[in-house]
Amino acid sequence: MLVAVLRADEGSSLLETPTAAVLAVAHVATGVLAARWWALALPIVATALAAPFAEPDSPAGAETPIWIGMAFWAPIAIGLVLVGLLCRRIGGAAAASR
Repeated sequence: MLVAVLRADEGSSLLETPTAAVLAVAHVATGVLAARWWALALPIVATALAAPFAEPDSPAGAETPIWIGMAFWAPIAIGLVLVGLLCRRIGGAAAASR
């Protein structure tokens, strides 16, 4: 998520870059591999960890702090992790019923 926000700050739209597809796959894969409900908190934790690294001494016309961009995309990231988590749960339940 951090890479996507940095890339969007460079002037290119996030949705026009292949970074968006890679990040979507990475978030879904996180949900599949973790297979635990706590994985939904990971995007929020990443945003909270990025908050102290904002530049408080930057001038008024400076770019937006990185954590604000991450907070903007966090609901989408949580949804993608949820998709992976549900795929794992549904797939595991289907395999167990055979």
